[in-house]
Amino acid sequence: MPYDRTLLSKALAGGDASKWALRPQEFLDEADIDIKLGGNAFSLKPAEKKVILTNGDKLIYDKLMIATGSHAWAPPVEGLKLKNVHPLRTDKDMANIQAACKDAKNIVIIGASFIGSECAASLKQHYKDAVNITMVNGDDTPFKLTLGKELGAFY
Repeated sequence: MPYDRTLLSKALAGGDASKWALRPQEFLDEADIDIKLGGNAFSLKPAEKKVILTNGDKLIYDKLMIATGSHAWAPPVEGLKLKNVHPLRTDKDMANIQAACKDAKNIVIIGASFIGSECAASLKQHYKDAVNITMVNGDDTPFKLTLGKELGAFY
C-alpha cells in the first residue's frame, strides 16, 4: 500500500514503513480506489483507452495519469553495488540499511542536503555515540543546490 515515503529518512534508524499508510483501506474503499499490486503496465492503447498489465489484466480508462515515481540518484563512483552500500528510496532500502547499521561502527552518508541530513540525524539519535557518522558532499556548502550558498552555509 502507498506509504509516506518522506519518513524513510526522518525515521531511518528505527522506523517501520508498514505503519505509515497514506490512507486507510476504508478511505480507498469509500473513494472507489482500487490498487493493483504485482502487475506492471506493459502496453498502452490510447485509441482504445486501455492499459494492458504484464499479468494480462486490461484496465479501461476515461483519463490516464502516469505517476511512476523515480529511482534514487547515484553518483558516478565505483563500488555502488558492493555489499554494504545502500540507496534510500523504498521501504525495502530502509530495512536493508537498518540491518546493515546494527553492527556498524562507521557510517558514511553520501549527500548533505535534506535527505542525507535527516538520515544522519536519525542514525545519530538512535545510535548516539556508538557509531561515527560522516556526511560527504560534492559541493563546498551543504544544501547549495537546493537553498543556495548563503542559506546552505547557514544550515
